[in-house]
Amino acid sequence: MAHGDGDHVTIDIDDSALTSRYDGMRRNGAHRLLTASYEVEPQPEMGSERWGLSAVLRPAGPLAEKLVETCERLDSARRGPHFAYDMSSLHVTVRSMTSYSLQYSDDVVLECVQDLREVASSSREVRIRLEGVAVASAGIIACGYPSRELLKIRHVLLERAKVRAHDRGYPAPLEGEGPRIRDSAHASLMVFRGTSIAEPEVAHILQGSDAHVSGALSFEEIELVQFRVKPHDITLQVLETIRLG
Repeated sequence: MAHGDGDHVTIDIDDSALTSRYDGMRRNGAHRLLTASYEVEPQPEMGSERWGLSAVLRPAGPLAEKLVETCERLDSARRGPHFAYDMSSLHVTVRSMTSYSLQYSDDVVLECVQDLREVASSSREVRIRLEGVAVASAGIIACGYPSRELLKIRHVLLERAKVRAHDRGYPAPLEGEGPRIRDSAHASLMVFRGTSIAEPEVAHILQGSDAHVSGALSFEEIELVQFRVKPHDITLQVLETIRLG
């Protein structure tokens, strides 16, 4: 929960609900893969909430390399046309700032950049904690827990979105994530595409100890990116890189 307004925000963290959600994903993950009872990510349409211009953190270092190794193993084991991330596309989403579009006007990009510059100027290094891997609704994730600094950045970005919505006569932010703040800090490792089919080898990998990825990631930069989503490929185009602090 966040208290305060503007850049002066106090964040209370209670990870119990997030831990419970992750535990449920881990318990049910193998069954969903073996029985093809997982969802697949649809191709985004104009105006979709997901895959719009987004503020992200991009991991680097030994832990990020281990995440990419896991992605490569999942990619080798998959039967379906699922997408596995690599070092160029691996990321943790801070906030989806706009709805999906194939192209964005310079004004929209500039608004997003200005918001990120404003929040970055009063922010410090962001740290997140990773604990294990799980099957989410339409993909496989490294389970991540946000720091107070990350939640504060999300809160400030939402407040700026609220002001912009009010100025335009909207009751609440309508684009991207709208009026919500995500409570996780997961990194997607694989996105399920195509149709749901049994994935026994993927399930086997996730049940092994080698797939357990844990540790801390730290970030000194926040980036504005545009996703290019194709049926069998997802690329990430960096539009702006901004240093925190």
